[in-house]
Amino acid sequence: LGLGAITPHYVQVIEELLETGSGFDLIEREVDDSDAGPLHMHRRERELIVAVFRGDALIARNPDGGFVLEPGDQLVSVGVSEVVPVRV
Repeated sequence: LGLGAITPHYVQVIEELLETGSGFDLIEREVDDSDAGPLHMHRRERELIVAVFRGDALIARNPDGGFVLEPGDQLVSVGVSEVVPVRV
């Protein structure tokens, strides 16, 4: 409650991340063969990639466009779930 008075925008974003479908969502998706390669070639509309896992290892935080994705990498991104489709 006190944090909301000091940084209300921060709190609003955190609340949206915690409540699925309310605005911003945390989305996890696997890189397939068609998404492999330099990240700048495979960003999706309105998606901000915040982490890349290869196996169980967190190998990149907020990767830049030159980061090379490999099939099987797991991406964690912030986006709007209706815009960033999750492939199953």
